[in-house]
Amino acid sequence: LRDSEHYFFRLGDFAALLREWLTGNVAHPAVKAKLREWLDGGLRDWDISRDAPYFGFPIPDAPGKYFYVWLDAPIGYLASFKALCDSAHGKSLGLKPASFDEFLGADAMPSCTTSSARTSSTSTACSGRRCCAAPAIACRPRCTSTVT
Repeated sequence: LRDSEHYFFRLGDFAALLREWLTGNVAHPAVKAKLREWLDGGLRDWDISRDAPYFGFPIPDAPGKYFYVWLDAPIGYLASFKALCDSAHGKSLGLKPASFDEFLGADAMPSCTTSSARTSSTSTACSGRRCCAAPAIACRPRCTSTVT
């Protein structure tokens, strides 16, 4: 073991937002029940940093520290899709609004849910995500080529 400074996302700051988000048609009832159980137990801060060697985006002004991939990966996928849709090639293909699906293991449900609620409430990038019961938990952002 070694000492290492880490950066955390304060999940507790989003507890009310997550509870409100769960009142909508965002998940299978069994998934919503599990998420409420998680919320009722109190939200712990989420470690969003990793030490080098690691891949991904470096944390500004933090040498040797990188953002944990689940923090930025979904937005990167959506940004790449938007860039394709906005390109001459994408326009020549006549791309229409589409869905973007992520299939995740149950261990990723907390970060997926937090990202879902934050994305749909604080950005115009997605019209919403739906977490579905499946062999793995599925986070389904319903995003279109009109992402701004």
